[in-house]
Amino acid sequence: MITNLLDDYIDAFQYLKSYYKAEPMNVYFYMFVSSLFVLAAGLDSVEAAFSKDVLFMSDGQYGMLVSISGVGFLVGSILNTLIVESLTIRQLILLGGSMYMIGYLIVSTSFNFFSASIGFFLISFALAYINTGFRTYIPFAFPINKIGQLTTAFNIMISLLEMMIVALVSIAGSIIQLRFVLIGIELIMVLIFFFIIHYSKKLKIDLMSERKEEIEIFDGVKLD
Repeated sequence: MITNLLDDYIDAFQYLKSYYKAEPMNVYFYMFVSSLFVLAAGLDSVEAAFSKDVLFMSDGQYGMLVSISGVGFLVGSILNTLIVESLTIRQLILLGGSMYMIGYLIVSTSFNFFSASIGFFLISFALAYINTGFRTYIPFAFPINKIGQLTTAFNIMISLLEMMIVALVSIAGSIIQLRFVLIGIELIMVLIFFFIIHYSKKLKIDLMSERKEEIEIFDGVKLD
């Protein structure tokens, strides 16, 4: 069983290597968008320490922040269902990504509960848009019969990268001020977002009519 699993992973990476040679822009775009979530995981790993040790919040106030995040995602999802049909995949990703960046920037530079709550709300609000755009993009960007192999290879790399980022953030937070760590990561996220904007203009998406009709009916999302 373990041997079969390893063989599947090897096949997945071999196909990813060949796919990268054919469609490097799609691979770059996937990894850059995923990198935002990886860096966000690093920020999330220290958000409790930042809220209590830097912003001096009580347990009750931090609990309120978590609740506000939930409300933000709920409101974002509701509004997303109302406007999703008028937005393309690229617009959803860029709209969600820009709000995502602003939200984390507000949190990393906040000095009180009120400003931090705005940032938390905006981060969760943005997730509804960037997730919808990104998840809809995948079946159009990759060969439909190879999505499983490609996402398996991507997910392994992303999981390893996420563990490394969380560890590095924790170590950095014990050496320098936590606020500086958050701001530094936020600046890296902004840089990555500029790459996302750049590569989103060069994407090659399969627009075969049968796939377009099938996925647009399922997701209600327009295509570029």
